[in-house]
Amino acid sequence: MKPKRSSKTPVAVTYSEYVRILQHTTGIHHRLGIMLAFESGLRISECIALKPGHIDLENKKIQVRGGKGDKDRVVVLPVHWCDEVHKQLLPIACSKRALQKAFELACEASGLYKEKPTVHFHSLRHGYATFSYEQGVPIPDIQMLLGHTDISTTMQYVRVNPYKSLKAGKEAWQC
Repeated sequence: MKPKRSSKTPVAVTYSEYVRILQHTTGIHHRLGIMLAFESGLRISECIALKPGHIDLENKKIQVRGGKGDKDRVVVLPVHWCDEVHKQLLPIACSKRALQKAFELACEASGLYKEKPTVHFHSLRHGYATFSYEQGVPIPDIQMLLGHTDISTTMQYVRVNPYKSLKAGKEAWQC
C-alpha cells in the first residue's frame, strides 16, 4: 500500500519574483533555462533536453519530447524568446544541478529566500501555472500545457491563489 502524499500547497514564483531572479542570474544558459521554466512551464530536465529542432518559430511553440512519463506535449514559446536563441544556446550547455545552483544563487542574491525559504526550481513551473490561471486560461488547458494526466494535479495551482475563485464565488452570489 502506498503512503499518502502530503497535500501542501506548492510554492509558486510570481512574475515580479521571476524578473528579480532573472536580474540576478549571470549565465546566459542559466537565464534561458529559468525563462523556459517560468514562461513555458518546462521541468528542469525538459529545459536541459531541449534541442533546436523542437522549436517551431512560425507557430510560436515548443515540442517537448520525452517529458515526465516519457510523454510528449506542445507548449507555448516564451514571450521573451529571441529568434536567434535556439540556434546559439540550445541545447543548454549545463547540467541540471548547475541550473539548480544558478537558480539558488539568484534567489539568494535577490532576497527571495528571505521571503520564500522553501522556493525551488520547480516553483518556476508552479508560477507558470498560477500565472496562467490568473490570466484566465482554463484549467483543462493548463492541464494539457503542463502534461498532467490527472486534473487533480493541476487543481493544486488553483489553491495557490484563491482570490480568483473567491471573486467568482462572490459574483455568483450577487443578485
